[in-house]
Amino acid sequence: MTKAFIYLCMLFAILFSSFTFSFQKGSSLKLNKAKKKGYSITTYGYVPNDAILVKDAIRPNEFLSNVFSKYSLGMDKAHEVSNFPKEVFNARIFKTGNKYAFVLKLKDGKLVPNQFIYEKNIIDYVVFDFGGEQISGEVKSKPITRKKTVSSAVIKGSLYQTLIDIDASPMLAMELADIYRWTIDFYRIQERDYFKAVYYEEFVEGKSIGEFEVEACSFQHLGIEHKAFAYSRLDSKVSAYFDEDGFTLQEFFLRAPVAYSRISSPYTMNRYHPVTGKRKAHLGTDYAAPTGTPIFSTANGVVTHAQYAKYNGNYVKIKHSSTYSTQYLHMSKIASGIKPGTAVEQGQVIGYVGSTGLATGPHVCYRFWKNGKQVDPYKENIPKADPLAEEELPAYFEFIRNLNKKLDNITLLAS
Repeated sequence: MTKAFIYLCMLFAILFSSFTFSFQKGSSLKLNKAKKKGYSITTYGYVPNDAILVKDAIRPNEFLSNVFSKYSLGMDKAHEVSNFPKEVFNARIFKTGNKYAFVLKLKDGKLVPNQFIYEKNIIDYVVFDFGGEQISGEVKSKPITRKKTVSSAVIKGSLYQTLIDIDASPMLAMELADIYRWTIDFYRIQERDYFKAVYYEEFVEGKSIGEFEVEACSFQHLGIEHKAFAYSRLDSKVSAYFDEDGFTLQEFFLRAPVAYSRISSPYTMNRYHPVTGKRKAHLGTDYAAPTGTPIFSTANGVVTHAQYAKYNGNYVKIKHSSTYSTQYLHMSKIASGIKPGTAVEQGQVIGYVGSTGLATGPHVCYRFWKNGKQVDPYKENIPKADPLAEEELPAYFEFIRNLNKKLDNITLLAS
């Protein structure tokens, strides 16, 4: 045995022990406490004890061939990996900053790549194995843990900033806005409004992935408290949100056709038109938003118009019932598949904000018809979706009893 080989083995042992120490001290140990003889547990599952795991991340302007060349893997290997189906690996979205790793094993006195691991996103990764005659590839997922959390705060500034101030995920703001999108105007949230929430949050390696399941929440807005409880009807496996009395929070119409925009011009009988310079009725509500912002159908219905007109630009009109219809003007483009006769659901994307037609900037003009007459939807008594059936109420009241008490007992935090 040559001195060079002995030295290489010693170096391998030192490297291996240092790498083992580094990943055993990290969060990877939390993923799986089970032991497997001859293996160490890592972020990516089990790695043999006679191998080392080397982690890195893609640098700017770095391609798969550049990464492989660092480990003496030729263009043929990079080409073979690039030819895997796109659902396994797509070389065209080889993203800067994405993590990757190599499992190196000692072979003929050298450390050679045995596996290449590429993180597609925070959850999914693909493992390429070089051990066989051909490279094999398998998509795997990191374990997801769910943590039950209670958060509350008096709002100061904005809901988003308030969540940051109390060390809660700001993505919870999106979830609460979705739950209360029919009942609370989030464009007019006031300081001193408050919220309380009991929810499950999902984590990978101790980091939140922005997925929430709100079990119960309360939101006080303009002095009125709105409670919501997730509950599945007897005839449904999907949860919806109901209030203390068993009425659904969902209304027949969404409050707005776009998310997180602003009203730039309300419904009025006397508006100065910025293009024509004349005063006339504006029988719609303008929501200013960046070009390309998705536009949603505010209720279930059937498309009656999806076309271009001189003043309306690209627009879509939807009939929701014998009573109600809505129209969405000035789109940059109409969504794929949206045409007359197409059935659409509440919240479905029907187009994208633009400034086509008679418009000075990107916005959607939202028009609302009741019995063939254009009206201001925000002054109408819009019907709600069906409440819980009377025979379901006893079970529902029992279901929310402890959750309701828990909400009442949550102490509000000052942000």
